Amino acid sequence: MKYIISLAFSFLLSTVMLSAQDAVDNIAIKTCSCLKQLDTTATLEEIEAKMGLCMFTEAAPYQKELKKKNNIDLSTLDATTGQAFGKLIGTRMLIKCPDQMLRLGNVATEKKAEATPIVDESLTGTLADVMTNQFVTISIKNSNGPDQKFLWLDYFHGEELLKNNSDLKGKAVEVFYTVKKFYNPAIKDYMNYNVLTGLRLK
Repeated sequence: MKYIISLAFSFLLSTVMLSAQDAVDNIAIKTCSCLKQLDTTATLEEIEAKMGLCMFTEAAPYQKELKKKNNIDLSTLDATTGQAFGKLIGTRMLIKCPDQMLRLGNVATEKKAEATPIVDESLTGTLADVMTNQFVTISIKNSNGPDQKFLWLDYFHGEELLKNNSDLKGKAVEVFYTVKKFYNPAIKDYMNYNVLTGLRLK
């Protein structure tokens, strides 16, 4: 008799644990499904809001299980509870729909990069050379080191100085630029290049 009661109790306990586990799995799977129609052209804030809405909507039928098993009470949601809930479901989503989570991660990374303002750098020196190949490249000599090269790839303020002034060599200038990575087939890897964003005489 004791064996039967013990066995029954063990079965009941495992069933409760499985039920709680199934609740997290179900929320994760349904959230994955909810996010399939996500508009990736939306802003990062809109994407995060949509993901949170999907999670909480799908979790609604499982609030009792989440509170009992995971100590997550969605009825008194605060920052700490929300973070724990998001981590719990997000981790399970990595298992249930890894490809979709990877896509969302890539989208989020791109959105953050787009939202990060590009701050131009500047350098003052003497214009040593103007080279015309596939792209126009100017070489600037300054006292802080070797000559530095800058690519003309797009419109920039002051480009008329290079277009109209053939006697610019040897003059003091200030260049504004941003650093971008481009593929270099010679080394079969990406390299940093200085891309002109502005030019003016000093």
